[in-house]
Amino acid sequence: MSVPSPASGVTLQWSTPNGLILGATDSLIITAGAAGNYTLLAVDTLSGCMSSWTTAVVEDVTIPVVQLPAQDTLGCQQVELSAIATLPPGLDSLSIFWSTPNGSFNGPVDSVVALLGGEGIYTVLVENLANGCLDSATITVIRNEVLPAVEAGPDLIIDCAQDTVSPVTTGTDPGSSMIYSWSSSTGGILGDSLLTPSFFTAGVYILEVFNTQNLCSDQDTLEVTDIRALPNVGILPAAVLTCADLTVSLDGTTSDQGHHVYQWSGTGPITASTSLTPVIQSPGWYVLLSTDTLNHCQQTDSVLVTQDVVPPLSGIAPPDSLDCNNPSVILDASASQPGQISYAWTTQTGNIVSGANGPNPIINGGGTYTLLITNPDNGCTSWIPCLSTRSQLAGCLHPGCRHTDLSG
Repeated sequence: MSVPSPASGVTLQWSTPNGLILGATDSLIITAGAAGNYTLLAVDTLSGCMSSWTTAVVEDVTIPVVQLPAQDTLGCQQVELSAIATLPPGLDSLSIFWSTPNGSFNGPVDSVVALLGGEGIYTVLVENLANGCLDSATITVIRNEVLPAVEAGPDLIIDCAQDTVSPVTTGTDPGSSMIYSWSSSTGGILGDSLLTPSFFTAGVYILEVFNTQNLCSDQDTLEVTDIRALPNVGILPAAVLTCADLTVSLDGTTSDQGHHVYQWSGTGPITASTSLTPVIQSPGWYVLLSTDTLNHCQQTDSVLVTQDVVPPLSGIAPPDSLDCNNPSVILDASASQPGQISYAWTTQTGNIVSGANGPNPIINGGGTYTLLITNPDNGCTSWIPCLSTRSQLAGCLHPGCRHTDLSG
């Protein structure tokens, strides 16, 4: 600092209570080395008069502190990125300059924002033009084009046991920086932004994973196949339960065979209920359930088993009496059920002359006669109640005798 030149015969002396004087303190011009108050005392050596003058030196060492992130990344399909220098407010007169020893710029290098064109080390230098103070910051740009790991999982199958399926994506990169997206041109998706959504139709499904940190993405696919198909189940008409056929074998052999299991159910006991030809002994409805072990689909068919156990109708007319005039008589069962009926006459005490296997046998002895008739259509039989015929032919005097008593 300096002051006007004094008159001759005047001595000068500088002092400071809080500053720093560099060099001589008795000249008009001194060098202040620090902020503070500086006082000049002038003394007239002739008159002894003195005067003083005080001035303040203000320090301006405001540094334009500049900040940059230490590192940034160029990701997939990025040719540049913006670097923004952060500066303190209130500084109006600044000089900014960007430089790099191994990178490149895609725009001006004298503004707060610089477009960095590749990998490298970039430095921004800022000068406070008001005081000449400088500051700098450096950012390192690296390239990261590592694709995220994507694993859609193995192909899946929709069947009758599960009408929706979820992928096994355990090999896919997890984390909040990953965005998941499923798509399909033919399939149906529940939760397409989830890592493990649900699929409910057949189709090819694509999983795309996007890494928000380096903007890289990759994808994988899986296929869902729908194998749902009902098995064919068929049962042939069942035979009729009769007195001759007390059991009936059902026939489901027209059903699909191979990878199937079977189960019969119905109104009565079933023998071999897991085969296609079970045996039943009661009339009613019987159901065959077939399960395809490959796709777990099931189908049923049913058959009605009827029963014919009605015994044949029987009827015998009252017999004539055996006497001396009628030494033989014809029994008459023609009133029995018509049709193909078989007859079997037997006796323990009488005598059948002929026709024991017909409706009209000839007998010539008193006794008990029994008729068994059988319906060949169902094997059912009827036993006719015993018929007793008493004869006193032994008391006849001659063939014309009429005093024999025949009662029944």
